[in-house]
Amino acid sequence: MGASDNAASNESSMSCGVCGHWGEFEWPPSFRNGTCEYCGAHTRTLKCSNCGATDSFNLRERLRCPRCGSISRDRALVGMLGKCLGRTGPLCDWGKLGEVKIMVTSGYRAHPEWLSKIADYYNTTYLQGASRVRGRNVANLEDLHFDSDFFDFVLSSDVLEHVRLYELALRHIYRVLKPNDWFLPQAPYTHEWEKNVTRVRVSQEGQDVFLAPPEYHAEKALLYRVFGRELLSELRETGFALAFLRYEDREHAMSPQHIILCCKASYVPLTHLLDPRRPFFLPPETQRS
Repeated sequence: MGASDNAASNESSMSCGVCGHWGEFEWPPSFRNGTCEYCGAHTRTLKCSNCGATDSFNLRERLRCPRCGSISRDRALVGMLGKCLGRTGPLCDWGKLGEVKIMVTSGYRAHPEWLSKIADYYNTTYLQGASRVRGRNVANLEDLHFDSDFFDFVLSSDVLEHVRLYELALRHIYRVLKPNDWFLPQAPYTHEWEKNVTRVRVSQEGQDVFLAPPEYHAEKALLYRVFGRELLSELRETGFALAFLRYEDREHAMSPQHIILCCKASYVPLTHLLDPRRPFFLPPETQRS
């Protein structure tokens, strides 16, 4: 193997932030086999050094770990949780978190298994009428049955866009969080949009009114909206202090993506979250209360 091959190999190797796997990851279609499909140049990065092309569309859903199956946005969520907890390294090496209570909305792939081993972990799936059932692993975000000030963390990964009355869900999430603790939401989000784009509106009679052809995601979940900056205002109006950031960590296979940090407090304590080796990029319009 020549020097150039060694460089390419090192450039493409990454470490999974969930299971610690070090090696190759599932690359986006435009960069398979180490060749940019746009210009033909050899590349093993997320951006072609020759023509500048990126396969950024839905990249957060890619870079699948061959060992644990986590994808880029899973590792970003775990990475942000680790920063809030002061933990470094992959999730599998964090150790016990004591009595930390973590609620996750519809968690799947690799991180739920690891979190269930180290924390008081509530991996909830949607159930109509969950407030009557009051189970540990079921929830209706529009009517959460958990006590107020109950959780240390609420993590929601690509769920809010499927919730019919998501503003009500935000109020319930705020209620069940302990003071000074964290809500980490992920959702389809376009920062260039001032407003959310509503695809399905809920009428006063409680009926779905389709404003665009229906789109369904995993488990036949109907897409009600795609978020713009209006979401940040809605989170602040709910009572959260929040910061909006853009982050990437190529070493740990986290593609560039938007991060929203919500704290049930009067401000977001960012200082202990910032790693000088991998700085966040705070845009000028970062919002904090």
